[in-house]
This record gives sequence, C-alpha cells and structure tokens, in this order.
Amino acid sequence: MFHLERERKVVTDSDLNSMVIDLLDYDRLLFTQADVDAIMALAMLDDIDGDACEYYNTVRRKFLQAVERSNGFIDKHMAEALDFSVAEGLKYASGDDMPFCPDHAELSERWRKNLKLTEGYHMIYSFDSLKGVDIETIRSDAGLEEKSRNFIMQAAHCDMDWSKDDQAFDKLLTELILNAYTLSWDPHSSYFSISDNVKFEQSLSESYLSFGFVLTESEKEGMEIAYIEPGGPAWKTNRISEGDVVVEILSKKKNIMEDPCITAEEIMNEISFSTEEEISLKLRKKNGLTYLVDLWNEEITSEENLIRSYLLSGDSKVGYISLPAFYTDFSNAGPGCANDVAKEILYLKREGIQGLIIDLRNNGGGSMDEALSLAGIFIDEGPMCIIGDGIDPPEIRKDPNRGVLYDGPLVVLINEFSASASELTAMILRDYNRAVIVGSTSFGKGTGQFVIPIGPEIRDLSHVSERDVEGYLKLTNFAFYNLNSESHQALGIKPDVPLPSIYRPFMDAESDMAHVLSAPKVQKEVEFSALADLPIDLLRKKSGERLGSQLVFTEEIPAMLKTSESHYRDQWYSLKMEDMIHLTLASYDISDDWNRILFEHEAVFKTTNHETDRMLFEFDEVRASVNEDIMEDLTGDIMLQETFLVLSDLIHFIHH
Repeated sequence: MFHLERERKVVTDSDLNSMVIDLLDYDRLLFTQADVDAIMALAMLDDIDGDACEYYNTVRRKFLQAVERSNGFIDKHMAEALDFSVAEGLKYASGDDMPFCPDHAELSERWRKNLKLTEGYHMIYSFDSLKGVDIETIRSDAGLEEKSRNFIMQAAHCDMDWSKDDQAFDKLLTELILNAYTLSWDPHSSYFSISDNVKFEQSLSESYLSFGFVLTESEKEGMEIAYIEPGGPAWKTNRISEGDVVVEILSKKKNIMEDPCITAEEIMNEISFSTEEEISLKLRKKNGLTYLVDLWNEEITSEENLIRSYLLSGDSKVGYISLPAFYTDFSNAGPGCANDVAKEILYLKREGIQGLIIDLRNNGGGSMDEALSLAGIFIDEGPMCIIGDGIDPPEIRKDPNRGVLYDGPLVVLINEFSASASELTAMILRDYNRAVIVGSTSFGKGTGQFVIPIGPEIRDLSHVSERDVEGYLKLTNFAFYNLNSESHQALGIKPDVPLPSIYRPFMDAESDMAHVLSAPKVQKEVEFSALADLPIDLLRKKSGERLGSQLVFTEEIPAMLKTSESHYRDQWYSLKMEDMIHLTLASYDISDDWNRILFEHEAVFKTTNHETDRMLFEFDEVRASVNEDIMEDLTGDIMLQETFLVLSDLIHFIHH
C-alpha cells in the first residue's frame, strides 16, 4: 500500500460499509434503517481471511430487494393522477442530511412525495418559456399531468433497470465496492476499470471532432460536466466549468435529454457520432446561475495552442491569460499548458504589456509538473516546493527550467474552485514575492495522486504485462508544502487582496469532504532568494476602498448571497403547484440577478486580441463569433475589473 496515510490510518468495516451505502443509496430512497443496520453489521476487512463472497452476496441481495420494492412503490403511486392542490411538502435532502426511513410505510410515503415533486417540476419545465406560466396555464393543458406522470414513472423505472442485467450489475457493484474502499481512505483515491482507462487514452488521439466536454451522472444533481477537453469548443467559451449541472442539451432536431432513460454515456455517444454541427447547453452554476452556451463541433489537434490571451487596456495596458486546467501530453511526454502559456506571453510582450493577469478561477488542477513549469516562467531558478508523506524524508522540487520569460508585474486570480495545481502555482509565486494573489480563498487540495495497475499476477510495478492488468488504482501518496514547510491542505490559499466569495455557501470544499486528509507535519530547511516584498498592504487598502465605495460590493452581492443561500439551502419543498411555480420563477430571477451583478458592468478596460489572433480570426467566422462573446464577458466581469485595477495599482507603485 502506497497511500499517504498508510501508517497512520486504518480503514474499518464501518468506514467501508458506510461508503457502500452512500454510493448505493445517496438519496435515501432504497434502504430502510433495518437494511442499513444489516449491511453495517457485515465484516470483511476485519476478517480478511473470511469469505468476501458472503459480503458481496449480502449487499447484492439487499440491493436487489430494495430495487424490487422501489419499483412497486413507483407503480403504486404513479397509477393515477396526482393532486397538486393539496398543501403538503417534503424535506428534499440526501446523504447525511437525510435519515433512512424506519419502515416500509414511511419509505413508500417518501417515494410518493419525491415522485410528486419531480413530476410537478417536469410539468413546469415542459413549457418553452416560463414567462407567463401560472397555475391556470398548467390546468388548461388537459394532457400535461398524464404526459409528465408517464415520463417520470418511466424515468424512475429506468434508474432501477440497470440491475436487471446480471453481468453488468455484478461488474458495476464490484467496481462500486472497490471505489467505496478507496474513498474510505480519502476523497481523491479511486478505482477505475480497464474500459475507463481505454476511453481516457482514446481521448488523447491526435485529431478528432468534438464539442469538448464529457458528462457524468451525479447522485446529487443529475447530469454534470465531468471534464472539459483542453482546446475544445467548451474550453474556448471560457464559460463552462467542471461540475456545472446540465439542464438541457439542444440540437436543431430535439432536446437530447428528453428521453427519461438516457444515460450520460448514451448522450456522449449521440453527440459524438451525430452530424450536428452545433448544440446548445443550458447549464446551472453552483450558486443557481443558469445560462445558455452555444457550441460548434470542431476538429481538435494536439499541435494546436490551447490557450488564448487578451489585451486589457485602460489605466494600464496588461495581458490576460485564462488557464482552465493544467493539461499535459501524458502519452508522448510532449509540451503541455506551461509551454502554451509561454507562447501567449511572447505574443503579449510584443504588444508592450505593462503587467500580466493569470486567471486560475475554476481551475481544478491537473499535472503537478506543469504547475512547476508554469511558475518557473516567472522565476529564474531555485526550489519550488516540498513534497512529503510524514514518513520518508521530505523532498524538494526545483524549477525545471532556468531563466525568466516574464519579469514584469504579475497578478494571479483565484476563486473557491481553484484547486491542486492551481494552488501550487499560487503558493510558489507567493513564496518568491513574485505575484499578488487576488480573489477568494481556494479549494484546499494540497495532495497529489498517482495511478497504478492492479491484478493478482502483478508483483513488480516496474514490469507489468497488459494481460495481467484487471483495473487501476488512483492513490493519494504525498502532500505538497511551501518553502516554509507549511501546507494549505483543507485550508486553501488565502488571497493577498480578497474579493467576495460567491460560491462558498453553495459548495463543498476540501475541508467538507468525507475522510478528508490532514497533511502530515514535515520540516525541511530550504534556502532560496525571494524578491523584495510586494506592497500588499497598500494594494489591499486601495482595493478595499474601491469595493467599499461601490454598492454592488457593499449591498448587492451580500444581499444576493443571503437570498441565494436561503433559496437553495432550504430543504423543505412545497408540493402545491402554485408554490412550485413561484419557486421556479424565483430561481430564474436569482439567476438573472447574479448574471447582472457579476457580468454586466460599465467597462473599466477595453478587451482586444493580440495581432496573431486578430489575423487568425479574420479567416474563421465561427471562432471570431465565439471570441467576441468571450471578450464581452471579460469586459463586463466585475471580479476581473477589480483585479485589473489592483494590477494597475501595482504597476503605478513600481514605476513611481
């Protein structure tokens, strides 16, 4: 075992069983408390020499019994029209926030209310536009209730149907139990199958058509963006993030998600092999902001520079580079994102920039080596960070390349979703006084993982035959630290100049996750030459004065956070149609208000392209159109506006 906690943590049967139950029944609609007690009483890890098949067969039997029972509840409660005039409600929660039902009668009632809630909102969202939708609109559509009820009943049965194929069910259940074990160690360790690995390798092919995203089915939210392909259409919009909830996928012919039984894999196959050149994604952010993004099917090649940069001109002329992920070429050991950023910096330097913004908002990480290389663009040479596990002697990672590509004023912009490699980059640049960190406290992932093949015949990882591989394990095996031996694990990187935290009330950060790790203490004396102190106190003071003089920061954002938290954190849902319509319209109003507050502001800078991109867009109308949308979003982005002003203050301080 190579895990970071290998000598400090013991995973018990209770840990494993709790995770298995959560993965099988996160919504608390399958098992009763008696079922849970029976599974929690099982012992496999404590009796490793016992019969693991007995454990598997018991879990399998309990789950199949629960599925059969649930199908009965669905048929019973959806047999006749539901009455949406009754004043009743339900607590809509999951995981630890929702207790298991004590008996079958209460479980049946929970099913009834959940099905009613789902059908009610399906009826509301069946209209092309919600403008003017009220209770009379719903009542006047004679066939609407029956149509929605049949759809929801079919969708509910579809959720259970995967258990009917014994072979597929056994494979999924085995993978689920293996994942439960790895997740019991920490939230970033996992098991994945050979087929998952094959799909990953196929995604690295040199040239292919793609809309540039991958979906997954979330226990909490339905369909979510699981992955954004570097350089793909979704990446280039600069508006789509991993974890965004997908509400609709619209083509010219239909809503691809209208089939209640469709899976994430089926959706990906349909859009991957479709002749459609354009689709529209309706997405919902963590804070409830909903918006529509148009995507074009494009050919992606590995040679293409995946990064775009912009010029922001106002009080100062600065460069702007957004990096959504720390990608690398794992297959060919070729150049990755740091190399692409370097190219863009050269283009920007030709334009005479006075400063540079690196935007790492919503960047969940990626390759640690690329993070080191990116930081090295701005640092001449020397140690970058410490990595260690609290057991073996800690090691120093150094700048992989000598020399500085850009030595001018630098700001790194982060937010609550900046994680892992993003945090590593910010941490290194702060140690050297090389950049001012602006934004909100980051995610707090200060650990690293590696992937190993597994199989009963594998004895030596340095000599592995493909025929012996039966799956893969991704294991957390180290933590990284700054040059003072301090870790940000479960704490996050705190910005030098803070901006309002928009997403924290609506998200789980590292510290909120089950089985979150604490970085072990390490101590390593490191000699390095930091640059002169930056005027952090001055920049923070000037920014605070600006924020304090604008109603959007002093009143509108705090009020919207309070409204949104009350709206989305409330776990009690009315099942009366008038209330459901009111709640739906309120959600749209909140989304519109957030969009106005965050992205519709009078410009403090003008956004343009550098010369190389201007020439490129002259011959590509589709990309030119996407580019115009991106520049409009950047110009109106209130957080970027304040970051620009912070950088302008830094430039003026250095010059004067």
